[in-house]
Amino acid sequence: MIRFPVSEEKHRDLMERMEALGIHEKDIEERFIRSSGRGGQKVNKTSTCVYLNHLPTGIEVKWRTERVY
Repeated sequence: MIRFPVSEEKHRDLMERMEALGIHEKDIEERFIRSSGRGGQKVNKTSTCVYLNHLPTGIEVKWRTERVY
């Protein structure tokens, strides 16, 4: 799993929220999807979509941004 740096405060807040909701980190599948198309080497380095799947319920969330040319 790829990890991006976040402040301790944000990490602690997220863990508290997940605990209050009864969500465990091991139950979440996380993927970062890269863009495709024109853009050369930059598209190979920039993730434009995050995908989260809560395994016990099957709930999927995708958040993406579009590239600006």
